[in-house]
This record gives sequence, C-alpha cells and structure tokens, in this order.
Amino acid sequence: MPVAMLLHIAAPFDVVCSQIVQAFVPLLHGTRWAVIADTLTVPDHWPALRDLVQSRLQRED
Repeated sequence: MPVAMLLHIAAPFDVVCSQIVQAFVPLLHGTRWAVIADTLTVPDHWPALRDLVQSRLQRED
C-alpha cells in the first residue's frame, strides 16, 4: 500500500522521476535492478507501473 500511495503522489512528476532513475542507471549496471531501471527511464512507463501495482492490490482484496 505505501508504494501505491507514493506512486500516486509522484504521478505529476513522471518526467522528473525518470530522470532521477537515469542518474542511478550507471550504478545499477550488472545488477538485477538494471532492467527495471532501464524501463523506468521512460516517462510513459510510470503509469503502467502504477496500473500494475493497483491491479495487484485489487487482487489481494
């Protein structure tokens, strides 16, 4: 639930969030998080992440 709330609050800042993730991509190179970080460098992928988290929460209820 806290992740869903944080993603919802950050929704207007998708571009800024993707730029922040871009700053960490070089640090994550070679780790399992590299693929996730590469995906989140695209601002259009943030709404999809919110939808996935929301659908997961609805299935748990």
